[in-house]
Amino acid sequence: MFRKLSIAAAVFMLVLTAGFADAQTSVTTTVTVNIPEVLRFEVSGSADFVLDPTSFDGGATSVVVDASTTPTVSVTANRNWQLSVQADAANWSYSGAHAVQSPTKDAADLAVGLTGPGSWAIAHGVASKWALGTSSEPLATGGRGRTSGAIAYSLTHNLADWPGDYSLSVTYTLAGN
Repeated sequence: MFRKLSIAAAVFMLVLTAGFADAQTSVTTTVTVNIPEVLRFEVSGSADFVLDPTSFDGGATSVVVDASTTPTVSVTANRNWQLSVQADAANWSYSGAHAVQSPTKDAADLAVGLTGPGSWAIAHGVASKWALGTSSEPLATGGRGRTSGAIAYSLTHNLADWPGDYSLSVTYTLAGN
């Protein structure tokens, strides 16, 4: 009898094991993700100008000088973008010994252009700089990725400019398009 129980138990275990081997369960789940828009840029560095008083020795009353240093603009985006520029005021701010004369210098005396990788469509390059105004002007468009370019400035200064320090705030805007 002990032997019959053993055989019966073995058969029961075999049947039970076979039932588990054939059983299968599936679960389907959906994974979702919301990828955020990446549209970032930074401008690093500054434009420096070296103005030489002897530039006027040849009789010129107005001289255009390119900046001796160029800031870098870096764009990081996962969509198409457009970079625009504008002056924040119609005239430069003045500080110096001649403030009583209320010197004015037009924002358009500063022209801006851009160099960048071949993936950028540049509207105003080094040879076709745009004279700044208070209206936004597109400089370049591009697509997805991380790329960098250089901002090129030219300054017109003339004998009508009073000696002193001038400053002009310039705003760059990166927008998706």
